[in-house]
Amino acid sequence: MGRRAWIMLWALASLWGASYLFIKVSLPELGPAGVVVARTALGALVLVPIALARGALAMPRERLGALVVLAVLQVAAPFLAISWGEERISLSLTGILVSCPRSSAPCWRCGSTRRSVCAAGGWPASRSASRGSRCCSAST
Repeated sequence: MGRRAWIMLWALASLWGASYLFIKVSLPELGPAGVVVARTALGALVLVPIALARGALAMPRERLGALVVLAVLQVAAPFLAISWGEERISLSLTGILVSCPRSSAPCWRCGSTRRSVCAAGGWPASRSASRGSRCCSAST
């Protein structure tokens, strides 16, 4: 990797980690629901003007319900779960767990990275596969 790529990687890692630090710091004052509202409001402050400028918010009213359901399931619920979880586990563990691929979650159950053990543990790769990726892709 070149110098520019390393700088971009460090900047991304810093931004990624800083968000969890801010969650941990603000939890005692705001609580999990307050952190969700603050994160969502800050995101909206940045993204809504961009979406307005691009005309991305001009959509039919019949899609509004689907948008609300999507926002709750894909934004509010995970943010609330992360904030609630950070009250109980360390900041570093939160960052690691959030960054792990969801397709590897069944492997946590059996505690192995070997396909044969995962399949023997009741989680065949075909059931946990996500878009063609297999459970426990690393073999040891």
